[in-house]
Amino acid sequence: MKSFNELTALYNSYKSFTPVYSASLNDYTLLLISITTLFFLMITFNFNAKTSSFTKSIFNFILYTILAAISAISLSFTVLFISSHFGVYT
Repeated sequence: MKSFNELTALYNSYKSFTPVYSASLNDYTLLLISITTLFFLMITFNFNAKTSSFTKSIFNFILYTILAAISAISLSFTVLFISSHFGVYT
């Protein structure tokens, strides 16, 4: 029973914890970040990798991988910045 009381006390101490981080970005910066993310996503989704050359095929694979990584990172940071701007802590 002692450990249960310790866990309850620990839970109650964390329950009152509120994060102090919030993005100090204004609305125009958030809009620019969102538009940039959409731009990278559009480029990635419209990427055409059809080619008959093996060298171009490898180059297209590397380019598509880089575009997908940039899009994923950009999208995750956009969600993080917008949610923290509106007070939703992730």
